[in-house]
Amino acid sequence: MEPVPAAVAATAPFKVRMFRLLWTATLVSNVGSWMENVGEGWLMTSLSSSPLVVSLVQVANTLPMLLLSLPAGAMADVLNRRKLLILTQSWLMLCAATLALVTYMGIVSPIMLLGITALMGVGSALNQPAWRAITSDLVPKELLPQAISLNGVAVNSSRIIGPAIGGLLIAALGTQAVFALNALSYIGVIYVLVQWPYKPSESKLPPEHLASAMVAGIRYVVHSPAILRVLGITLCCFPFSSGIFALLPLVARHELGQQALGYGLLLGGLGIGAIVGGVSLARLRSRYTLNTLVRFGFIGSAFMLIGVGLAGRLAAPWGMVMAFSVLTLGGIAWVNILSNLQIVVQTSVPGWVRGRALSVYLLVFFASQTVGSLTWGWVAAQQGVSVALLLAGCGLLAGSFVIRQLPLPDSRRTPDFTPMPFTPRTDIDFDPSDEDYSESAVMVMIEYRIDISKKNAFLTAMYRLRHMRQAEGAIDWWVYEDLQDPARQVEVFTVRSWLDFQRQRSRATVSYRRLVLLVRSFHTGPEKPRVTYLLDERRRG
Repeated sequence: MEPVPAAVAATAPFKVRMFRLLWTATLVSNVGSWMENVGEGWLMTSLSSSPLVVSLVQVANTLPMLLLSLPAGAMADVLNRRKLLILTQSWLMLCAATLALVTYMGIVSPIMLLGITALMGVGSALNQPAWRAITSDLVPKELLPQAISLNGVAVNSSRIIGPAIGGLLIAALGTQAVFALNALSYIGVIYVLVQWPYKPSESKLPPEHLASAMVAGIRYVVHSPAILRVLGITLCCFPFSSGIFALLPLVARHELGQQALGYGLLLGGLGIGAIVGGVSLARLRSRYTLNTLVRFGFIGSAFMLIGVGLAGRLAAPWGMVMAFSVLTLGGIAWVNILSNLQIVVQTSVPGWVRGRALSVYLLVFFASQTVGSLTWGWVAAQQGVSVALLLAGCGLLAGSFVIRQLPLPDSRRTPDFTPMPFTPRTDIDFDPSDEDYSESAVMVMIEYRIDISKKNAFLTAMYRLRHMRQAEGAIDWWVYEDLQDPARQVEVFTVRSWLDFQRQRSRATVSYRRLVLLVRSFHTGPEKPRVTYLLDERRRG
């Protein structure tokens, strides 16, 4: 791991200290979550022998994320993140306690297990965007890659501790013990969040509605090439890699003849690899490009799937040895993929839309996981678990070649998303309670006079500005040339309302301002470029 620069740490010692406290509490909570994961998968194998039903546990965990990630991302950006996280952590604690109670009473059934798992998935879906977004609230930009890597270490080191403890507790005390301990593990996170004096940024504009916030988030992602490439990689590869999580309980019980402790040991192999990958990630990123790391991460995951699929055909104990070895390799590959993709997402967006951008990424990720889990569960039911894993591995190998066509940006050269000072326009008389303020579309026209010999350079800068305008609120954008006076170039873009235009201005960052100044540097007129605002009268009519 790269050392924390002393000068950077000194600028925000309290935030760094809070990050360390929250990281420690998260590690404990993640241990509980992985214990719960082992317990859910193992309990379902005792309630049903159907591969499809067992794979539905993974579906119940991921489907809520598929359905709720967009509103969850909007809530993470619009609401107070600290209060939202306290609420979701409390909900997860209640669900875990309920599952422990019904299991202890002996009244749990496959439907009940799936239902409570789905409710926990709801809490996790509402929690995830805000949880990932607060990393940027807690650490300076210079430390963000290291912080994300540390979070990966917390998640994945718990894959060693959690399954090992979970397997031992299941063997000694039953699955209800791991569910109860998971409920207790949320207390530390809730306590640290309550102590965190989080101050959300105050807006000088009316609060954004949830629906419009979701639309704004999707619009930003559509106009962000870096995030679109991450989503393309996710769609091509993660449906195949999900097979290991959906089918590993069946491999452990039926292919390798293991009990709960053996299943926990296999998950521990994933965790060992993940810790090794997380600790070495900074060094690898300094030597190789993101594209190379992610591509070889998927190739390593493919060999993991194929190796686990073949392990069940070997005589004991060699099948277990082979499965553990390839799962360790897969853990290195897995944390490498997830950490690097998340670094790209978090460093490619400004703070005002970070939760929504993360939610779109999580939506595509968990949609891929859900579809993959259902698919490989069905294939395993028809053709066997080994065949399903071999097919998934071959598909992932094929998908890894797509990454060459989707180059990722260098996260060490990211735009400067520091917000610019914002003061609402007061020279145009608009009452915020006026319907036209929030509902009538506004067209903005900016007239430039340029040197015709520099027209191509001017248009290149304009089209870069176009993406930023549309990402931050414009619903359309054009640049026109005066046929009678080619030196006169007119930029025209439309926003849904004057309020949306004010929001667009409030979202300006240092990078946005630099690009605006670059465009204006081509202006040769005696005065500044002329700006005109036009209100859509059709709404009034």
